[in-house]
Amino acid sequence: MKTTQSTQQLEALLHIISTVDTQLEEAILYKWPVKKTLDMLLPKALNLLEAQAIMVRTFDETSEQVDFIAPTQTPLSSLLSPDEIDALCDTIQTQNTALLHLDQHLVLGYRLDVSTTYLGAVVLVYHDKDASSDDVHHLEKRLLYWSEALDNYLAAVADARRKHTALQQLSDALRTPILDRGIDDAITTLKNYLPFSDLILTLKYEANLDLDTINYRIITADQTVHSSASSSPRSDQHQQAILNTFDGTHDELVKFYNLNASRTTINILDAHDQAIVGHISIHAEHHHLTPFALDLLDRFADYIRQRIVDFNKEWKHLARNFPLATVRRLLQHEDYNQRFLSARERNVTIMYCDISGFTKLSEQILKEPALIGKLIDIWSSQVVEFIWDSGGVFDKMVGDCIIGLWGPPFYERSPEEDCAAALDASQKIQTYTNNLLSHPELPELHGKDIEIGVATGLNHCSLFVGTFGPDDNFTGFSSGMNNTARLQGVATRNEILCMDSFVHTLNTPERFGDELLAQVKNVEHPIKYRKIL
Repeated sequence: MKTTQSTQQLEALLHIISTVDTQLEEAILYKWPVKKTLDMLLPKALNLLEAQAIMVRTFDETSEQVDFIAPTQTPLSSLLSPDEIDALCDTIQTQNTALLHLDQHLVLGYRLDVSTTYLGAVVLVYHDKDASSDDVHHLEKRLLYWSEALDNYLAAVADARRKHTALQQLSDALRTPILDRGIDDAITTLKNYLPFSDLILTLKYEANLDLDTINYRIITADQTVHSSASSSPRSDQHQQAILNTFDGTHDELVKFYNLNASRTTINILDAHDQAIVGHISIHAEHHHLTPFALDLLDRFADYIRQRIVDFNKEWKHLARNFPLATVRRLLQHEDYNQRFLSARERNVTIMYCDISGFTKLSEQILKEPALIGKLIDIWSSQVVEFIWDSGGVFDKMVGDCIIGLWGPPFYERSPEEDCAAALDASQKIQTYTNNLLSHPELPELHGKDIEIGVATGLNHCSLFVGTFGPDDNFTGFSSGMNNTARLQGVATRNEILCMDSFVHTLNTPERFGDELLAQVKNVEHPIKYRKIL
């Protein structure tokens, strides 16, 4: 008899599990919201658990705490006030179960959870105050089985909610206009959901690998952060270890920072899923990553990719005119375009320079368009470097003429300092151009009997300067700009001609010859200039 009763009880428990599983499978299949699922589940639970009333307190998809009750007119509200129901649920949360005898009713409570994650509470009401201990035990067991089946569904909802929240926070962090700040915020968010012992993140902004074009973070086990934003010196070994990550080699960096060799690494690809633009590599605290963690890491890498693709466009656009240090500094301000680059009138130092004898060189020596293009590429690349090294801005190149500006975008130096820097760059350009005939990358010029040099015009004047046009080109406009172009046209090979305003601003008259005049095209009065001695 006892065996038959035990078998019947076991069959009843298995029936509970089977029924609830079937009901929840339908909800999962059709992706029902929590409300619809529990509105369907609870009335059926009354018959399944032979209860008079049931309440489930849990969390919906938005993390809002919600009570679901069946039937709607439940005796629970007549037995307990809202405050007492809150206290009962608190007891269930801390003690896992609850048992109350109230006014001819038996109230059972059970904690909903997975592992240590609290998912809510179930409260059942029975019209049976005098139930025996065996009866109570049996009711508690049925509630346990029903609740355990519900736990898995609620845990899936909680995981989806947690994943959605994590992804939203990662996405929000990386929308921050200042990339470095966004990366730091995103890593902090990642740490909240994916505990790691150490982390390596490397990103590049250009095809040519250089520490100036790489953004990196190394977070060690003691949470010390090493980053590209740091001004601390980098050893050759450290630099090479970072560069090697783009060849898929993390071993040197792992050894350099004494990181754990057991790692999970994900490549960050460009917009076309072809070139690697970065890596994220972590060592998890528990030596393995759950499917949730792996998915989160994949999405983190994807968000980083989207952000870096957009950032690279911005970076490359600025890098057309400004040296990398200036690009980095501009991008530390979310309003950099309005703050530093919007058009404004300023006193600016201007340089125009082009190759003297370029036509003869092209027609009689190089002849082939490809060789002419090669000469211009090599020459202009170094000339722009001279401009940048002296704190200048590369405006544009027109034919074989290069235009440089000193002052923008920060206008931090004195006019005298800007003029001195422009003159220094001009003299370096002159020396460099004079040596082109022996340039190792231009063997076609070696031993040629031809004079080559550079003609330069310098000015310091008012300029309306900033970004203009549909492509946001950084340049300037004024009559002084036009006069500088005309002055450069007056200069012959290896002459550096300076407008009077430049000479007066530099304030070293002993470096210049006598004042000269030149009548130039489309300018009413002759321009006054001096030649650098």
